[in-house]
Order: sequence, then C-alpha cells, then structure tokens
Amino acid sequence: VRKDDSLPWSLDYFSQEIFKATEQYGRNHVSTGNALISLGDISLLLKKPNEAEKYFQEALSIFEKCHTSGVPTISDTYENLAVANLMLSDPDKALFNSIKKNENDRELILNVFKFLNHEDRLQFSKQFSPFNFFASLSAEEELAQAVLDWKGIVLDSIIQENIDFRDWEKKLENPQFADRIFNMNEDDFTAELAKHSAPSSMFNLSVNELSKFLNEDTILAEIIKFDKLDKDDFVVGFECYGLILYQKEQNSSKVEKKWIELGAAIEVEKEILNLRNNILNTNGNFLKSLQSISSYILERFENEIPPLTKNIIYCPDGELNFVPYPALLTNDGKFLSERYGVFYISAGRDLGIKNLPLGSKNITVF
Repeated sequence: VRKDDSLPWSLDYFSQEIFKATEQYGRNHVSTGNALISLGDISLLLKKPNEAEKYFQEALSIFEKCHTSGVPTISDTYENLAVANLMLSDPDKALFNSIKKNENDRELILNVFKFLNHEDRLQFSKQFSPFNFFASLSAEEELAQAVLDWKGIVLDSIIQENIDFRDWEKKLENPQFADRIFNMNEDDFTAELAKHSAPSSMFNLSVNELSKFLNEDTILAEIIKFDKLDKDDFVVGFECYGLILYQKEQNSSKVEKKWIELGAAIEVEKEILNLRNNILNTNGNFLKSLQSISSYILERFENEIPPLTKNIIYCPDGELNFVPYPALLTNDGKFLSERYGVFYISAGRDLGIKNLPLGSKNITVF
C-alpha cells in the first residue's frame, strides 16, 4: 500500500470493500468502518487530508455506535483524525482529537490492566504514545496532565494492587464477607477479583493537586521522550526529549507549568554513552561529554528555574535516566548540587505516595 504506484489501486480496492460491506451488513457496521479507515490512511499518504478527514469521521461515527468506549479502534481513529487536522493546518481540531484519544486510551488501559500480569502490563503499555501530539503542538496544559497520568503507570499499578489485596485480606476476616466470596460462582468471583486488580490510583492526581506535595522552594522536572511529528509529514516523527517544570505558585494551591523542548535524542544519547564509557578515564573525554549533556539539559532549563528555588526533583526518562544530575555543570561552571538539593523519583505521582522530606543537607557516604 505504501508504494506510490499501488495507491490508486488500493483506493479502488477499499472502495469496493466499503460497497460490499454496506451491501452485506449495512453502512453502520465495523467492516465498513475498517474499510473507511484504510481509505483514510491511503488518502493521507496521497496528501489528501480533506478526503482522509471525511473517511475517518464517518468511521469514528460507526465505531462509536458499534463499540463501547475504551477500545483500540476508537483511539486509532482519533489519532488518524488528529493527523489529518494537522495536515489541514487546524491545530485546535488536532488538539481536540488528541484529547479524545488520550481519554479513550485511559479507559482502555484501566480495563485491560485488570486481567494482565505485571510483565504483560509492561508490554501492553508500550503501544501507547500519550505525549507525541501534545508535545508536538506545545499544548502545555494537556501535556502536563498527560505526563502526570502516564509516567510510571505499570509500577504504580503493582504498588496499588498490593495495597488493595492487603485490604481485601482484612475484609476476608469478616465471616459474612468471606462466606459471600466463597459461595460465589466462577463468573461473579472473577468480576469481584477484577475489582481488586484495578490500579485505582492511576489517573487520579491532577496537576494542581501537586501543590499539596510541592513546597514553594521546590520544582519538579519531568523529562519525557517523545516522537516529534514532522511539520511537513505528520505520519512520521523523530525522537526528542522535553521537560515539564511544575512549581507551586506563591501563596496558592495552583501549580505553574512550563514546557521546554530539549531537542533531538540521538546526539545527547551518544554523549551519554561516551560519558559511561569514559567515566574512569582521565583523558578529558569524560568532562567533554558531561559539558555537552549539561548544555543539552540545563541550557534551556536553567533560566526557567525560579530564583527562590532550593530543591529540584528530577523524574528522568529513556537514556536520561543514566545522567548524573547532581554533577551537571551550570553556566558558571559549578555543579548543580552546589546550588540546589537534587532528588529523584520515578514518576510525579510518587509525590502523592511519599511526601519526601526535602531540604536535608545530611549526606551518608559508603
């Protein structure tokens, strides 16, 4: 289908498929919707976004009639619509459809995680890309919430599940509850078990609720890796890193957000590899790599740090997990840890689980 000389043939083929599906099942059938999606995909490749948008919109209408929310087909269709909107230079519509895709993905992952073991959850979560459109559109508000929602969801689900099962064990100490459970049929028991397998703490912390856990002298720096959509061909993208800053507003329960795009991933990841390879060498390559990484992360970020900041909480992503953040070099050549307390967490939601005692100057060395 992606070969240019086969695209006209593919259009004819899927047009016939729509006709056959309509004749056999009616217009509002999943088979018709699938054929419409294929026509939309081909139209995008032919740079005909107006036609693609029309096909995707009708397919979405069909899928929403045939499916409940929280199914992959609906998410994929919202994503396709967002691509068509971008090609038509309509970022507002693209943002709307990206939000709808994200909402559907959230429902999908909550439903599916109930029935997956920990390893399968990790594999399943890899198919989602909740940051790409928001980051490419510089949609700061939506991106800030998506990062808070999605980073670390697998680990968070495991922790919450263990807490829920401990609560369930306590309930089983009640003879009436235990008797009801043990006399359930298989279907009812499976449904009851699924309730206690749901990662209930996922997607339940808003950006402004971070103000309960952030001091006014502390900022949270969430780093994400995302595919930045090409401005001329929105079907493809290239890997980048970016950073969302969260800071509690002075004398307020609100949290300020700031999106900073750090740039293409390939160069900084090469420097991180050099840094790790040269960490025991004294030939100057280590310092050169550290300076390059510091420039990549801090050059765009340092000027955005509020003057009253005393602590920075980093939440890295991808290869940037291997960066020694306290040793990053500031503009005046000092280590970052000489200016600020530097802390790490795996996801911003962790602040809601553990209110970290920030500000301590005590260091234990082994």
